[in-house]
Amino acid sequence: MVGSEAEDVVQEVFVKLLSASATDDTLVAWLYTTSTNLCLDRLRHLARRHDGWKNELKDTLTRKTGPVDQLLADKDLCRKLLATVDERLQEVAILVHLDEMTHQEAADVLGVSRKTVLKRLGQFSERTEKVLRQWRT
Repeated sequence: MVGSEAEDVVQEVFVKLLSASATDDTLVAWLYTTSTNLCLDRLRHLARRHDGWKNELKDTLTRKTGPVDQLLADKDLCRKLLATVDERLQEVAILVHLDEMTHQEAADVLGVSRKTVLKRLGQFSERTEKVLRQWRT
């Protein structure tokens, strides 16, 4: 998700793990949540540092066509679209589209219902469709 920044994020996750109170039952969920949040923080930091991400996204969109679901299969494009939505939608999109979890697995990790995951995925698709329409025209 964060490209060349991945090693730094992994190191941060394990530093946090040393002081975490995760049990065997909650360890996997804790790892996913913590690593996802740190990656999102890093992406926001990189986006602030690198204002050209919108132009990169527009360039990518001009080369790709098709429905959003097909476009989201392109992990690079999905990463760029993540910067256009809020954190709740980012988490669900990362778990389902990038980590390839099922809706139920994502719900378990986030501590929400499967219905909530489906709702957030729908909101993510709606917002990214809007971005795609705006930037294609």
